[in-house]
Amino acid sequence: NVRNGKPSESSFSQDHPQEEKFSEIRKSFEKYSFEKQLSRAYKGTLCTLLEHPVERIEKILKLIKKKIQKGWKLREFWGFFLKQLKGPKKIRSFFPYLAHAYLEASTGKYNSMTHGVDSNIIAESLGKLQKTGEVISESKLSRILSYGTQKVKTALEGICYRSYLGRGILPKPKAEKKNPQKVKNRPIKDLVKINARTGEIYSAEDYKNGEEFSIKAIIVGYEEIEPPRKEKKISEKAPSTKIRSWIGLLIETLETCKDCESIHRRYFFGKNEQCA
Repeated sequence: NVRNGKPSESSFSQDHPQEEKFSEIRKSFEKYSFEKQLSRAYKGTLCTLLEHPVERIEKILKLIKKKIQKGWKLREFWGFFLKQLKGPKKIRSFFPYLAHAYLEASTGKYNSMTHGVDSNIIAESLGKLQKTGEVISESKLSRILSYGTQKVKTALEGICYRSYLGRGILPKPKAEKKNPQKVKNRPIKDLVKINARTGEIYSAEDYKNGEEFSIKAIIVGYEEIEPPRKEKKISEKAPSTKIRSWIGLLIETLETCKDCESIHRRYFFGKNEQCA
């Protein structure tokens, strides 16, 4: 059935050679388990396929299948496939192609390869980090991408987190914390006459009766003590924000951290934690 401009095999039934070639193309797609993608292709896309050798089509399918098996999450099948098909005869390897797409998107340019959530985060993080003045080359980024999209994305997020460059920015560090002072009352003392016999305050009646007295200091009230002008401060070490080379740190992180969980522990849950 043909709907919304989508083709069917009957679209090519009038041209027997094209029908045979399309049958070969279908077999190639089935060989690498991409028959669903072929069934969703528009007529214009199928016409483009018929203009290229089956061998070239199969090489691209093999490349995509290999990358998917290594963990690549395919979101824009036809976008990637057709760019490879219409590009130079020598099929460009996947990671340099993806590195070019990320760097292009990191500058704000449109690129269909970075539409996914993870890809968008990678491109956005690269854009922020490169504004520090250290720029990564396409060849170096392509080698880094071989560690896997999820791992690279997590590492870039962690570096941005620790360098206050975006995506999960740290709260403003408080380098000093004031030690609260308690308000104190100072006793006011005065010397008074005390009846030596009774221990009570010496009165006029005691004087008339000739009672003996003694002198004693007693508390007659309290006064508040003003807090000192210079308050004691408890120093708190603020997290380090200086990164000499984010590219070097990225490579070191990917080499030493075996998975995304260990990267999270290193950057988001503690300082100087070693990766498992």
